[in-house]
This record gives sequence, C-alpha cells and structure tokens, in this order.
Amino acid sequence: MIKEIRIIKPYLRRPLNERTLDGSLYKEGLSRAPKTTLSVTMLTDANGKPITGIDEHAIRIKSIKDENARNLEYARIKSLREELEMLTGEDLSTSSTFWKEKLSIPYSLIDGDNIFDLSDPFKAIDFYWLMELPIIASSLDDILTGKYNRSKVEFYVHDPEIESKNEFNRKKLINDTVATLNKMGATELSRVAFLLNLKLPESAEMTFVYNELDNYIKAPKKFGSHDPIAEFNKVAAYTPQTMAIKVLIKKLIEERVIKQRGDSVLDGENIIAKSIEDLEIKLAEDSDFYIDMETKYKSKRSFVDNI
Repeated sequence: MIKEIRIIKPYLRRPLNERTLDGSLYKEGLSRAPKTTLSVTMLTDANGKPITGIDEHAIRIKSIKDENARNLEYARIKSLREELEMLTGEDLSTSSTFWKEKLSIPYSLIDGDNIFDLSDPFKAIDFYWLMELPIIASSLDDILTGKYNRSKVEFYVHDPEIESKNEFNRKKLINDTVATLNKMGATELSRVAFLLNLKLPESAEMTFVYNELDNYIKAPKKFGSHDPIAEFNKVAAYTPQTMAIKVLIKKLIEERVIKQRGDSVLDGENIIAKSIEDLEIKLAEDSDFYIDMETKYKSKRSFVDNI
C-alpha cells in the first residue's frame, strides 16, 4: 500500500457559556479534560453484522441510488478488502473471528492528533471502521457545509491543504456575497430579509437590517438546512418586480388574505390562481390586480393593528 497519513482531530465547538469547564477547555484548545481519551466501539447493523468500512455488501453501498456509482463503490471496497486480507493474512469478511474480537475491544481516541499510517494494514483497518462512526466527520468542510450534524460530531479527518483551500474559497464567496449586500438600498434590504424569514420588525432601521443580513450570510451552514449564502444569492438575484411580488404574496398568505387548497390559490372561496407560480404571473401582468391585492393586504393589516 502507498504510504498515506490520515489524522483524526477533535472538533472544537465554542460553548454557549465560556465561563464553564467546557469554556475553559475550549480556550486551551481542548474538548475534554487533559490526558483523557474517548473510548469508542464498532457499530453493527440491524442484523448484528459489524460495520467495517471495508464491506462491499454494506447497507451504505446498497443504498446508493445511481447504479454506476454503486457498482464503482462496490468494486473499490471489494478491492480494498482483498488487498488488506492479502497484507494481513486475515479473513476480513463480516462473519470472521477477526471482527468479533474487534467488537469486544474499545478503541481510544486522544484529544489531539490521532495518526493513522495507512501503509500499515492494521492501522488502515482501524481507520476505515472508525470512519463509519457518526461522531467522526470525513472533513472539516463537510461539517461546516452541513453534511454532518455538528451537535453530534466530536472528531474529523484533518487535511491542512484541503482545509486551507476550502477556507479561502468560503471566505471569497462570503466577500463576494457581502459585496452584493453593500449595493442594496433600504427597500431591497428589507424585502430580502423578509423573504429569508429573518422575522425583523417592519420599522427596523436600515443599519439593523443590514447587520442581520450580514450575520446571516456569514453564519455556518446547519446540518440538514440550506446554505445561507446560496439562499441569499437566490433571493438577491430576483428582479425588483419579482421581489416585490414575492413579498406581497408572502404577506397575503401570512395575514390569511389568501390561502392554498392543494395547488390552487383562493381569495375567500374564490380561486384566483391555479398555483403560486400562476399568481406571480397574474400579479406581474395585471397592475390593477396587483393594486387590488395590495389594498386587501393593507386593509387586513390595518384591521389587525387596531384590534
């Protein structure tokens, strides 16, 4: 095997309260008390089979939807397992005694650099099964872009070259997005914030709205959610007319002036559009209709405010 080093490092999360033990450890670059380790054990699937990371019949591989990608991953893992079997002289099929022994012995991860030289087949075996644990992310970038639930991740695979490149690309993307933000006037800022569901007061000053959008852009992507930069750029790319229409529709729905029944859009019990997209087109093409819907919103808003 080619000499290749992998480093599993602790993932440090800034605690909500830095005046705690966790806060003190964070300031020292630690995730747990000095000289302590985290003991982990192999996972097993629903059938009790060990999840080894080098099993071509694993559920992870069977669940790959694209047939070509699934076949390629199957062949890669099978080849890797066979190579490791040749180098170690061990049977690495999931029913072997090798894995039964592994299952009974916890592995200790230190609060520092856990170094794996993949040219050592036994180190490689440990690395591959460890990477099946949900507490270990495949990279720091995968954590920051939301591919992992950061509340559960405790370690990640460190690659300084890739991390430096990804950090550069992310910072450049943020700077480019902030440049777009800087070109917006007060009305556009308020509309973008509203469409992004930032829940700001309608009377909020321009500087406050700007700061909230700036914080939104620079926030890391959360697990299972959309990238805030992509969401901001999507909304910011709307034409002024499209943005105004989308804002009006959102307000009409929130104030229950209109409602959806299936795809159809209703004003009371009257169908006014076949879908939200159809409503957008009608509002864009019929200025009288736009004014009428805007007036209905203002009347409802005024009524609510006076209750």
